[in-house]
Amino acid sequence: MLGIRLHWRPQDTALEQAVVELVHWLSYQTPKWTPANGDRSYWYLGTGLEGLSRRALIWGAGISHEGDQPPPLALYFAVRGPRTQVAIMEQGGKAPDLYGSPLMLLPRLHPGERSSQYRLGVLLDPRDDEVPAEGESPILPMGSIDIQLINPKDPWRTIVDQMLVCDGIASSWLSGLEVAYGYGLPAAWIRLRGSQVPPEPILDFLEAHHPPEESITAYDLEDLSYKSLAQVTPWEPPELNLRPFLESCNFNDRGAI
Repeated sequence: MLGIRLHWRPQDTALEQAVVELVHWLSYQTPKWTPANGDRSYWYLGTGLEGLSRRALIWGAGISHEGDQPPPLALYFAVRGPRTQVAIMEQGGKAPDLYGSPLMLLPRLHPGERSSQYRLGVLLDPRDDEVPAEGESPILPMGSIDIQLINPKDPWRTIVDQMLVCDGIASSWLSGLEVAYGYGLPAAWIRLRGSQVPPEPILDFLEAHHPPEESITAYDLEDLSYKSLAQVTPWEPPELNLRPFLESCNFNDRGAI
């Protein structure tokens, strides 16, 4: 079987690395990790555009911080959102007016099964201090029998299946919101006090799928107490037409094989 050259970052979580399986499913090719600074073309679908070369073929990726400088000579088929598009154009690059995130396509790879077991699923960014160590179970807030804390370090199918038994998702993690939107789950953006997680990637994503007048903002929480989480009301996700995004990238016709 042919292989397809793909770059992903070693520190990516299992959920973020689900794009590797997604590329395999979409291309019928085996992804082969390829360095970002080599002399051969490669696909990139992740967060953070700095450090990529002009040979990158970029689909659904986006900036990780305000002031990022994406490679202007890379080939962009779709980007995460308008902030990424502006950043590319400010560097003299060409960015299509087409937004999408690969993790939103996970239902095609893993349909899962919806049920209503919890009012709210909480999925934190792995960089948040409250995230348990690998192999440890999250600690539920006192009295929160209707809340499920989901460990972002779990296997990605486990994360998805736990999300699907919740009526809504509260997440401080870009990947959590992308997956929630892909599965049509009500979602809310939360930020914990003192969090060092940059907001730009999430703002980039939300602005791609909500008109400006909706003014989507984060719930700023003091902690993960039941009192704090009780104020979180997930909003209904927008109706999505991901077909143009999906059709914008034909892996087998674009090289890097």
